[in-house]
Amino acid sequence: MSTEITTIAIGSEYNCSIKLNGNKYIFTVNYITVDIPRASTTATAKGYKLYPYFGGAETAPHDI
Repeated sequence: MSTEITTIAIGSEYNCSIKLNGNKYIFTVNYITVDIPRASTTATAKGYKLYPYFGGAETAPHDI
């Protein structure tokens, strides 16, 4: 599941966070918050970080 949080401008700085609260994820971008349901109900999550990823033949749209 995905949803748009806000539109951001290239070259600007933003404060972002992802928090876990029971059965939902809480995404925040510059004080705009969106809750998304979480399928897993465990206290911890397993996975890996992709960071900004531009895969395949795609390149980053600007210097990161």
